Amino acid sequence: MTLVTIASGGEFEIVRKDDAPYRIVTGGPGLRGASAPGVAAGGSKGQALVKASGTDYDTAWVARREVLTAARIYYVTTTGSDTNDGLTSGTAFATVQKAVDTVASLDTSIYQATINLGAGFFNETATLKRTVGALPSLITGAGATSSSVAHITANNNFSKWRLTNMGLAGSDGGIGMQITGNAAISIGGFDFGGTSRNQHVRAEEGALLEAEGNFSISAGTLQQAFDAIHADIAFQGRTITISANISVAQFFSARAAGYVQVWFCTFSVGAFSVTGQRYVANTNGILETGGAGATFIPGSAAGTTSTGGLYI
Repeated sequence: MTLVTIASGGEFEIVRKDDAPYRIVTGGPGLRGASAPGVAAGGSKGQALVKASGTDYDTAWVARREVLTAARIYYVTTTGSDTNDGLTSGTAFATVQKAVDTVASLDTSIYQATINLGAGFFNETATLKRTVGALPSLITGAGATSSSVAHITANNNFSKWRLTNMGLAGSDGGIGMQITGNAAISIGGFDFGGTSRNQHVRAEEGALLEAEGNFSISAGTLQQAFDAIHADIAFQGRTITISANISVAQFFSARAAGYVQVWFCTFSVGAFSVTGQRYVANTNGILETGGAGATFIPGSAAGTTSTGGLYI
């Protein structure tokens, strides 16, 4: 096996087999803390096997990210294949997750990485992963109700993803979009649909959901439609269109110091109706409307505050 010398002071990103990243920094002539250190050349796309006798480094791979020099688009269609390269509509991926994983493997530098969803329903949970680069990665579809995914999650990925011209759909219930910890999602031209949903959005533990454009709601929820638990939901100056008769337990919920902001928003209900409580703010949760009034948020029952919760 040919060994390649690591320069003193060099730094490599290590990706374990369980996909958890960590770093090994060289100290002196080799890997810090390693005996008989070295990197064995092999693999593809910059991969190399780390070898260090007496340690577990021999089961880890050094993954050198591809650095973009121009914007890149990956395509996903219902007729694609995850064995394709995803770089054209004719060689599209089959799943959103494959495209997300591919973007997450890059260093996008100053360039935009976009995932283009074709029309159709993608019956999967798309987990948005950590990305490297100056710009948020973008997933965009053929229309709010034309391109849809069953579920979207983001959990402590220390990244922001933008989702436009697409939506949530499906009949398996659960939480449509769950954002947890250090993660952020921005939506625009988005539709919250699906049947038997518990919640459309649950943001918790420091997460952020924001709206960069208008969006619609085409289905109700068994619990809160939008729930902020020690997290932020920020909608400013957007039109929120209700496109069906819907029923919710509560339209908005701010709990455990959660913050929901609906400044200068317009709710377009038209001939449809919203049945359920307008809001609940408790345990120091804040729902801020900019003084729009108690009946500003759609619903058939008055909102409530308790235990330090505020509606302002």
